[in-house]
Amino acid sequence: MGRMSHTPHSLSDTVYFMGEFIRQFRLTGSLFPTSARAAALMASPLEGREQPLRVLELGPGTGSVTSAVLARMREGDTLDICEINPRMVEVLQRRMEGLPGYQAHRARMRILVCGAQELPLGTPYDVIVCSLPFGNFDLPLVEAIFSRLRQLSHAETRMTWFEYPELKRLRLLLGGHGAPLAAVTAYLGQQGAEPIGRVYGNLPPLQAFLLKPLKGQPSAVQAA
Repeated sequence: MGRMSHTPHSLSDTVYFMGEFIRQFRLTGSLFPTSARAAALMASPLEGREQPLRVLELGPGTGSVTSAVLARMREGDTLDICEINPRMVEVLQRRMEGLPGYQAHRARMRILVCGAQELPLGTPYDVIVCSLPFGNFDLPLVEAIFSRLRQLSHAETRMTWFEYPELKRLRLLLGGHGAPLAAVTAYLGQQGAEPIGRVYGNLPPLQAFLLKPLKGQPSAVQAA
């Protein structure tokens, strides 16, 4: 199937990704790049539309999901990529040169090296594809990110993100990141997202979510 095409990572890129996981686990979230099947789920809001889209990708890492986004972009679409890690940006820029669709769309693409909560305000996005490891963040940061994304959204904006259910349950069971992880889990559960697929072949297994609309959803965990 053409839509499932995925440019494989080179061994050096995979090793580099694993190195960044060790150096910056909080920002990377996983030891391995996202699988092709998971990337396709994340990029699925770009399918089945008639009008050009403004797309924002958060946390692209070395480009696994970027590849799926590019495969679904059409003439007139724009793509902003937000990555906080400058070292990852260098790898991403190098890898994108070989991705199908990059040359056709590069004039309508930007890379923004900043945190998601620091994104510049401007014309709202139609689709937000988010690979940020929310489970590694404290609640105030997650709230700040969602607050900024709502400022960059309109009434029909769709957003995808994912989590690692088994890894989350294990961390909660062992008490790792304890109360902060439980608070973030509760917050995300209040956003009204629906599950759109679980990928057991991803390492670790991944659950993808779709939130529509992003704007107007709860902005904070309600006090008990």
